Amino acid sequence: GYGLCILTACLPSTMIQWFGHEKGHTYIGIGAGSYFVGAGLGVLVTANLFGSLGAKGVFTVWSIVMVAVTIIWAIFAHDKAEPGTAQRSAFGHEFRKVMQTGSSWLMLVYAIFISGVSVCAMQYLPGQMTVAHHLPPALAGSVVGIYAIAMGIGLAVLPALAGRIGKKRISVILCSITLVIWIIYMIVPSWTAASLLIFAVALGFFFQAPWATGLALLESLPGVTPANVGVA
Repeated sequence: GYGLCILTACLPSTMIQWFGHEKGHTYIGIGAGSYFVGAGLGVLVTANLFGSLGAKGVFTVWSIVMVAVTIIWAIFAHDKAEPGTAQRSAFGHEFRKVMQTGSSWLMLVYAIFISGVSVCAMQYLPGQMTVAHHLPPALAGSVVGIYAIAMGIGLAVLPALAGRIGKKRISVILCSITLVIWIIYMIVPSWTAASLLIFAVALGFFFQAPWATGLALLESLPGVTPANVGVA
């Protein structure tokens, strides 16, 4: 959870710093997408490792992987800004600057819903599908794993469209498509295992991409500067 908070705060400003304002939304999507691809793969791999290694063994394996990734990041990732040139200000001061407009508060509400719903859906879907559609737990877990991987692919692919039709417009389009897919799921009484897999792929592909475009939109809010985009 702490690591995800760091990712959310640092990803937009880092990608904008590395790739510029015109292409930042694309690389924010790629970076955020990798998180969900990893989450989906983690669900699938953990389910297979748990039987032979147990909970402690699985946590040990993932801990080793995380340490290795951290070392690789420390060695190869570098800020473009020269050391000592970054501006530092008090969090409270920068927070007041960022939240000075109604748009900022709307973005806060938007973030609560899109982040909360995505996590809720990943936890809710397997149990709901198991009960409602009489799926074995392993198949339900596969559905939610594929759902998370599809979110990652959508995040990596769809935010690039913001460069053509605008960040706000693509966000509205993607949220509308997601709502239609979810309504279809709620009103269709019977689903086969294959159709549930298709639903999971479609919902995941379109659902999470507005998160990346929303992060990219933060830089255009009044009061947001390179020094406080992480606060935003």
